[in-house]
Amino acid sequence: MLTAIRRAVVVPAFTHRWVIPAATLSAFTWMLADDAIAPLAVYCLQLFLSF
Repeated sequence: MLTAIRRAVVVPAFTHRWVIPAATLSAFTWMLADDAIAPLAVYCLQLFLSF
């Protein structure tokens, strides 16, 4: 029974290569839109990404 269901439903494998960065970016964007991130943290992130 389970093999029949497994053959009928194809679920792609989720890899952490794109899930974790996408979740991090979306959470940071959400918090930035709600003004939940201190301006100092945004400045430090900009410094980190500039090098």
